[in-house]
Amino acid sequence: MQCERAREFFSDYVEQALDRPMRVAVEAHVGACGDCREDLVRLAALYRAFDAIAPVEPPADGASRVIRHLQQVRWEEQQAARSRGGMLGWLRSLRPASVAFGAALATLVVGGTVLLNRGGDHTQLTASPLPINPQTVSVAPAAGVRISVRPEAPSAAGRRAQVQVVASTDLARAHVRVVGADVNSSPSVIGDLVANRPATLAVQLPGTQPASSFWVRVEAPTLATPITTLVVLAAQPARPQPITLAAAYQEPSAVLLKLAPQVAKPILVDGTLTAKVTLQVADQSARRCLELMAEQLGAHLQEDEDAIRILPR
Repeated sequence: MQCERAREFFSDYVEQALDRPMRVAVEAHVGACGDCREDLVRLAALYRAFDAIAPVEPPADGASRVIRHLQQVRWEEQQAARSRGGMLGWLRSLRPASVAFGAALATLVVGGTVLLNRGGDHTQLTASPLPINPQTVSVAPAAGVRISVRPEAPSAAGRRAQVQVVASTDLARAHVRVVGADVNSSPSVIGDLVANRPATLAVQLPGTQPASSFWVRVEAPTLATPITTLVVLAAQPARPQPITLAAAYQEPSAVLLKLAPQVAKPILVDGTLTAKVTLQVADQSARRCLELMAEQLGAHLQEDEDAIRILPR
């Protein structure tokens, strides 16, 4: 593959839109061509910079301001119509299309979610719904949830891992589940989570892969948003060796699946850390690679006896 031809696919490569044969061809060319490799790294850094732009949140009183403005506009129009043409003029001023638009806009803002199209993707801006009377609403403090994973020894039936979920406060009607392509089933627990009392799920994993990943998701009516954690663990940790890796604008899970066999513990990533990652390292330790990943994600590493955790700063 020539340089000019390879560069035609760089954007699709960074966006992970290439099929496997073309992706392999691009990676082979980039591995042998230093100029193209630098161009690809710069392009991936540009994509990552765009993804790092902070979302714009609507003002806290945005919904009530929109509703008040719409009411004022409608009142002024109706008053003007009455003065011009009596009841008939007032009826004409109602304009169903305008009313429908106003209702839709109010619903959009009150619902708290705005979607902006960005070339096929969607950027979601979220604001908390505003109650009619804010003084009558009390918000429960956010609950902390700690995830622990204990891999079991491989057997003829495959590999298993025990996932423990511990909430710092009581969570009524909680739904805890494990999901992911590497999970042979999707175990879940539905019911009340008592503070500091673990809920345990058994996860069956394929035995043919060097590493597997899955998500642990916790939902409850008292949680504003679900709490999610990415879990990546090796089938059998290998003897640590220097790592050489070139990854351009990839999901954290894809990079961690390559690093996990060199890590002795499960790797847990906070679900809010979703930026794409670009790594180009030679003869580095797995620990150093994880530190570089954390820096790109705006996060830090925390290691305990059970896992290595990548957490927001």
